[in-house]
This record gives sequence, structure tokens and C-alpha cells, in this order.
Amino acid sequence: MRTGYTGHITTSEWRWVTSFSILLVLGAFLPFLWMLVIGLTDSDWQFMGALHDYGNSATHLARIYQGTEDRWLLSYLHTPEAQDGTLIGFVYVLLGQLSRLVSLPAVVVFHIARIGASLFMYIALYQLAASIWMRVRTRRIFFVLIALGSGFGWLAAPLFQILDATDLIVPQAYPFLASLTNVHFPLAIACLALLSSVAVAVLRPGTHDRPAIENGGALVFTTSLILTFIYPEAVVPILLAFVLAAGIAWFQHRDNPSTKLLWLIWFAVPALPMTAYYLGVIAYNDVANAVWTQVLDTRSPSVIGLLAGFGLMLLVALPGLARATRRFEPDGDQFMLIWLIIIVILTYLPGIQAMALAGAMIPLAYFATRSVEDFWFEYIHRRQRMRVAVALLPILAASHLFMMWLPIRPMADGDFADASGLLLQEDYFNAFNWMERLVRHDDVVLAAPKVGLWLPVWTGGHVVYGHPIETIDADTREATVTQWYSTDDLDVCRDILNGTFNADTALYAVDYVLYGPMERALGDTVCLELLQPIQQVDDVVIFRYAPTATAFDPTDALP
Repeated sequence: MRTGYTGHITTSEWRWVTSFSILLVLGAFLPFLWMLVIGLTDSDWQFMGALHDYGNSATHLARIYQGTEDRWLLSYLHTPEAQDGTLIGFVYVLLGQLSRLVSLPAVVVFHIARIGASLFMYIALYQLAASIWMRVRTRRIFFVLIALGSGFGWLAAPLFQILDATDLIVPQAYPFLASLTNVHFPLAIACLALLSSVAVAVLRPGTHDRPAIENGGALVFTTSLILTFIYPEAVVPILLAFVLAAGIAWFQHRDNPSTKLLWLIWFAVPALPMTAYYLGVIAYNDVANAVWTQVLDTRSPSVIGLLAGFGLMLLVALPGLARATRRFEPDGDQFMLIWLIIIVILTYLPGIQAMALAGAMIPLAYFATRSVEDFWFEYIHRRQRMRVAVALLPILAASHLFMMWLPIRPMADGDFADASGLLLQEDYFNAFNWMERLVRHDDVVLAAPKVGLWLPVWTGGHVVYGHPIETIDADTREATVTQWYSTDDLDVCRDILNGTFNADTALYAVDYVLYGPMERALGDTVCLELLQPIQQVDDVVIFRYAPTATAFDPTDALP
């Protein structure tokens, strides 16, 4: 490989990309390891299982828990309504089944899977680079840019109060941030990388190979199917980009369209059955429909937030974007430019919105790489290139470093209460362990909002409020829970427990109530008079709601 050009990935390249990927994954786990080994020593707080994007991670862990119970059709545990089982979070269902088979805790399986998914993502991204460029240096530039590239969110947030920069709130757009958060984001980016590698090859002028097992057809079919299961919204932008790019290629070169049509079929057909299933679930499952509606109500970042979130990467990519727009060549530029434009358009149209940003760094890093090789290196002397790279890389990755260490900042300062939600008092963790033997999967538990986030993860029960998206009518439910722990009106207490508060018919019925430090912090309530205490675990009292029970004086059971 003396010339630095190769049509395949050599053994030395695999060693380089594997070593680099392992370093990235280990770096992403440093805050996690710090907290486990040092952060909570001699404290009364318990880490609940996820560090970055812990609110959404709690919903994924709840799905894994249901999988450990040998369930394939799952419920939304963070809302109290009775519901039919649905095939949701399929990758987490599989992890739950694996956790059951190997007898490992769900949290351990979750993080092991995160490591595996992240490594697979980085390898898929390098495979994409190798499918586009023959020059090894260019492949490595692309890999470094896409692995470390972020924006100016770290600077825009404190200085200009731009809190919606994409590199702060949209981890699915950035490979490194995706590796911090969950399992399905890295897998989705890997699938998008593999699909785009085939799309670029198929759309090259003069390509007439029909899809087959040995030329990428099987890869497209399988990857499209997997992506539909784990992140169906990400299928839409890349599929539209392929359709439009294929149409433009036919218009420009008048190729026989049958080949492109066959590839389109292999792209689209795997997605159709699951798409039909999802539409049926939304149409006939009221709970799933309500949750999905709240997902769609999630705001996209502002235009300023989008620009700030891509920051330096966007600036580096501008010459490549300008060249692609001017020449519009079908050598990869067309497809990548169309894909990037469609992502931006879908982000601001009603529909999938911010979810369309999944993998957005792939086309942007492509143009940044083209810019570096074709434009920026013309202005940087060969001897100075390494110095410039060393100076720019920390700025390029600054938001990732900022987000990586942000969750543990309160713990580093010893302010564990400021990290509540990410942490809970150890008394709650002990109470969850006791309740796991008691709570059935259709039981409903009333607890403080931050407690309700984690209770389904460790007990498998539903909560009245637990998550801003997966709790139906979340704002009202959160206010209702707070009111229950502070009201002096027993009628209000009964209505909330019976699920008739602000509703004409009962939507749920509470079975158990927790009363611990976080619940007492919400206020003094008379509602405990309606409950029957069944267990006290440290500073947390567990009550059963029994409407016919004799009135109870809560001071008899509380410390």
C-alpha cells in the first residue's frame, strides 16, 4: 500500500479503524466508569442505570425488563392506561430475551449492547468511506470528521442562550453522541451508512448491475428491514433521496430505468410490512396513537440551532457543498446533496421532524472530506497540515466532550441532589427491589415524577406519570401527581386514585403508592388516609390502595 490507494480495505486499515473505534468507545464510557468507581462512593444515592439521555434510556430499559419476562408484545409502562401489547422497541425486546437467557441484569445487557452497536457503527462508517474513495488518507479524513465532528453548541448555549443546538439535543445525528445514549441510534447510523454505500455505487453512471446477493442486494434488503424495525423514521429521507437521485440520473443520461427500479424495490419492499403494521397500530391502538402523537409534537431545533449544531463541520464542508451544487455530478455528490437537503426539509415539515436528522452527519462529513481534499489542502502547506489538524480537532469535538461530561458535573462537585432523576436515593432502589416480587405487569403505581421514571425499569409496573413523551397527556398527569401529594381534599385524592380526575370515565386505577423523601418534598397530603401501608423499606413507605379500608393515620408508619 505504498501508493496509498487501494480498492479494498487492507489488514492494516482494519487494525487502524478497529483501534480508533475502540478508543472512541472507551472514551465514551469514561464518565460512566468514573461515576461507578469513584462518583458515588460513601453517598446515599444510587445510580439508576443510564447516564446520557437518561429519561429516554429509562423507557428502553423498561422494554428490556419486559423482554426478561419472556414478552414479545410490550406495553408503554410510563403511562397507566390498560393497553394491548405492541411490537415496539424490537431491539430492546431481543436484549430482554437475551438478558433472560444469560441471566444478566437488563442494565448490564443494555450497556454491553451499546458497546457492540457503537463498534459496528464505526466499522460501517469506514466501510462507507472505502466504498467511495480509493485513497486511504481520504478515508481516514472522513472517518475522523464523522466520528468526532460536532458544532458550536458548547459555545452557543452559555454565551447566546441557544439551547436547541442540534449537537446538544439531537444525538441521533452524530455518531459519537449516538454511542453515548442508547443501542438503536448507533445501529440506525450503521444501517444508513451501509445503505448509502450501496446507493452511491448504484447511482454511478454506467452502472447496470441488477441487485443480487453478491453485489450488495442482500445487504440493502437486510439493512432496510433492520432499519424499519429499529428506527423507521430514518428510512424516509434516504429512500426519498434514492428515488430522486435515480430519477435525475435517468433524466440526465437516459439509462434504462429498470435497473434503478429493481434497486428501489429492494430498498423499499422490506420496509412495507412493518410500515403497514405501524400504521395499523396507530389506527387501532389508542395508547400507541396518543404516544406517537406526542412524539410528533416534539419540536425541531430552530434554524439557528441547526446551523450552530453543525458549526465548524458546516464551515469546512461549504466548498464541497458549493462545488456539488454547481456541478451536480452523479459521482456521489448528487445523492449526498439530495439526501442532506431532504433531511433539512423534513426536519421543518409536519411529520417526523427532528427524527429526520438521524445520520445527518454522513452527507455533511462527505462534503467536508471533499472540501479538505479538493479545497482546504490547497491553502495549507503539507508540513503544516498535521499542526492545523491538531489545533482544529479539539474545537471540532468540543460539543461532544461537553455533552460527555455534563451529566456528572453535579456529582463531581458533590451535589448529588442536583442530579436527582439521574440518581435516586438508595432507599428507593431498595424499595424497588422489594416491590419487584409484588407488582404485576398491569399494576399501576403512584410516585413522584422522578421516581416514576425509574420504577417501571426495576419493577415492571405502570406509573401514573413517568416520562414527558410516553406518559399520555404528560403535563396534566405530572401536575396531577404533584397535586395528589399536596392536596387536603379527600375527594380529589379518590378521583386521582380511581383515574377519574379530569376525565369522564376511569382511565386507570392505582394499585400502589410510594411515599418517600421525594414525595414528602411535594407537600403534605391527607390522601394517605385512604391507603393501607404494607411495607416500609428504609425511608420509603409502600401503600396499597384499598377503597374499603379503614382510615389510616400515616404518622403511625412514617419515621
